[in-house]
Amino acid sequence: MAKQFDREQKQAINITGTNVLVSASAGAGKTGVLVERLTKRAVTDRIRISRIVAMTFTQAAAEEMKKRLAGRLNEEYRKATETEEREFLKTQLAQLQSADITTIDSYCLNIIKKYYSTIGLDPKTTGRILDGGTESLYKNQAFYRCLADMQKTESEKLTRLLIFFSPRSEDYSSLYAAVQAINQHAQASMNPEEWYDDAILKYRSVTSLSEIHADILKAFYDSFISDLEIAGSCLEQMQIFAADDEKINPDTLMEENNLITNCMNRLQERKWESFRTSLENLVLHTTSANGKNKPYTDSRKKLDSIKKDMLAKAYPEEILIHDHNEMQETVSLLIRIAKESWKNFREIKKQNACMDFTDMERFAYEILTRNNGTVASVIRNSLDEILVDEFQDTSELQNAIITIISNGHNVFRVGDVKQSIYRFRQAKPDLMRSLMHDPDTYQITLRHNYRSKDSIVRFTNTLFQKIMNIEGCQDTYTDLDTVSIGENNAYQQEEKLHPVIFAHLPKDAMKENNPDSFSAKKAKADW
Repeated sequence: MAKQFDREQKQAINITGTNVLVSASAGAGKTGVLVERLTKRAVTDRIRISRIVAMTFTQAAAEEMKKRLAGRLNEEYRKATETEEREFLKTQLAQLQSADITTIDSYCLNIIKKYYSTIGLDPKTTGRILDGGTESLYKNQAFYRCLADMQKTESEKLTRLLIFFSPRSEDYSSLYAAVQAINQHAQASMNPEEWYDDAILKYRSVTSLSEIHADILKAFYDSFISDLEIAGSCLEQMQIFAADDEKINPDTLMEENNLITNCMNRLQERKWESFRTSLENLVLHTTSANGKNKPYTDSRKKLDSIKKDMLAKAYPEEILIHDHNEMQETVSLLIRIAKESWKNFREIKKQNACMDFTDMERFAYEILTRNNGTVASVIRNSLDEILVDEFQDTSELQNAIITIISNGHNVFRVGDVKQSIYRFRQAKPDLMRSLMHDPDTYQITLRHNYRSKDSIVRFTNTLFQKIMNIEGCQDTYTDLDTVSIGENNAYQQEEKLHPVIFAHLPKDAMKENNPDSFSAKKAKADW
């Protein structure tokens, strides 16, 4: 091998015959492992490059992987002494330029170009990918065509919906943005039609809060829990600033803490009216005041503001139920507008024989599942290895495509759920979470960081342990996630460590005209 790899990295490079999931945090040498695995498969295992698919998240990443793989193959070619081996490597290098080391969108486009007739797609469509400007124009046309149709049949309902989004009758921008956001979610799902129907059903009429859909109810309660947690943080600050203040009665702070705890317990028990009673008691309770203790007073004011804001939106259950049921008609119409707008958009694209990036995955999936999976079977039999990089940002539809073309034991996935940043594109880190507990998927965790200094690595471990191991967090930071610096890497060691200092500097202390304090410039210079 061109470089030294640790035990877990060697495992990831060499294991075959099973699906593999590699959890690789930042700086773990993931790209090097991927390139070395590709080299091993192409050289040692004698798998032709044409029988390997490697999917990356960006085209730049794909080009970088190709470049590094070419370098490794050239190294192996120079070392080879047998004529047959040199000829084989020469063929591998020749095939590398056209190899399927690409983004999943590009891979899907290749499927469409080759098998477009399977779904009766106009061949012109494969060469006409909408640019951003034209796509926006077509979506705009589709949206206004839908509104024009609904104006003829549901004028009053449409008017009420428009008023809901904007007081200006001529302003459609907010409604348009909502429609596009809805369609983005729907079209990334496995079954868009089903997604639209489920969205409407979530707002069915109810007679009690407990009947509201679980997703909506969770978001509702979580918003109040979040407010209470912030209130608790304010109280903690008050207790710190009151420690040496004789004018502040600590009993009032303890009572405040008990009242916040009562409110939190009622929310977690989903007892809404009991929570409202506890919240009223919390709002009526007052803590000791001392205007001369400014940090304490600032935190106290913030706490009081949070309590009043919570009370203002904690409506009685009957009002919440009434509002929810009234929303049913509004949501139903909104979803129908989104659905019809998308149909219009699809029709406009069909008329102009073009497609957008969303269509690439959708058309590819349709091709792979049509005719009892005939095309999927052909592709499946042509592949020995499927590598997927940045798996934490894979969508449900993308994962379905990967699964369909796999033979069941040749998918190598790499990712890190802590780095999932594309949920707005419908990335599903839950897919990776579920595979982390799949007995049929071999699990490997890259435990070393080769990029950062030791103090940074240890600080990151401590930080993630604090912020991820809390109630409500979807992921935890366990001993398995804890990383250390790379083995025998002297440059990551540090002779002298500098402590991180957190200083509480009140805003007024940073003002230039405060004679009792220091200036912002001086504070920066002292630091």
